[in-house]
Amino acid sequence: MLRVYEVEGVFDREYTPFLGYTGFALRGAFGYALRKLVCKEDMDFECKRCKYYRSCIYSVIFEPSSLLRADASLARKGGREGVARPFVLEPRRVRGSSLSFNLILMGDAIKHEHAVIMAVIGMGFEGLGMDPLIKERRKFRVSRITCRDVVAGRVETIFTTSKGYSMALKRPVKVDLLSFFERSAKGVVEARPKSLRIDFKTPTNIRVEGETVSVPSLRHVVANLARRYSMLAYYFNVGRPLTASEAKRVIEAAERVSRATGHELKESLMKKMGVHGKKTLGTFFRGWVSYKLDWRSVDDDSSCRMMALLLLGKYMHVGNLATAGCGKYDLTFTI
Repeated sequence: MLRVYEVEGVFDREYTPFLGYTGFALRGAFGYALRKLVCKEDMDFECKRCKYYRSCIYSVIFEPSSLLRADASLARKGGREGVARPFVLEPRRVRGSSLSFNLILMGDAIKHEHAVIMAVIGMGFEGLGMDPLIKERRKFRVSRITCRDVVAGRVETIFTTSKGYSMALKRPVKVDLLSFFERSAKGVVEARPKSLRIDFKTPTNIRVEGETVSVPSLRHVVANLARRYSMLAYYFNVGRPLTASEAKRVIEAAERVSRATGHELKESLMKKMGVHGKKTLGTFFRGWVSYKLDWRSVDDDSSCRMMALLLLGKYMHVGNLATAGCGKYDLTFTI
């Protein structure tokens, strides 16, 4: 139900180094390659109007909306709004002639591993962003893909240039991901750490009621994760969605248990280049926030669920544009 595909590749030539964040280029190349691979209609045709929309691998993974399940209580009004996508692309290294990144698949998206891997290989042929000096896309060859099944604890190489692609040998273990992470969360809660530090490793943007948060409280982080998890659970079977009352309790627990005590965040205005030109995405931040923890006013069940969301969020990411690797974070506890 949760797999991390570690991709390694080599650029075809020496290209101009990237300026800015590379996650947007990765996501754009992946989406284009996946659509080119599986689309049965014209590439310019609007996905949501297509008769294949509910069964197309591209639309289900890359352009899902509440049209996939019109009765979704979690969907926004109108039935055509986007929902959480079941993948995350994490840039790892783009240096010199080599690159590496992670592709994380969750829930039902793993059923389409074969198409996803072919699209990842196809990303190299399409290229990763335009080199501004030589005016061509940065093409690369995938040299190795390793699959790490987080739930089963297995690691295997599924692609090399010499052997080609072989699908992961075993099917993913079907579990409720939140329950799976509650096992580790229980140990954290029982230790009663005095403080928590969240290090936001990639550009992060969290909004509350349409407004960007400058210094996120633990409540902000957990509320975002609760909704993201529940949407993935409802649409992609990663587990059981939280009910409204369960979500409220875990969000309130995050507010009662924590108090922000310090932060060092650097803000920047993020932009990305798309087919229609440069687009401004808003203000994002990187850095850290520390929280003092007081467990006395929170029951253990709510604490474990809150902590499980934080642990799962290291794979889901938090905030907007998580699929491009934004909102990646690490957790550090002080006992």
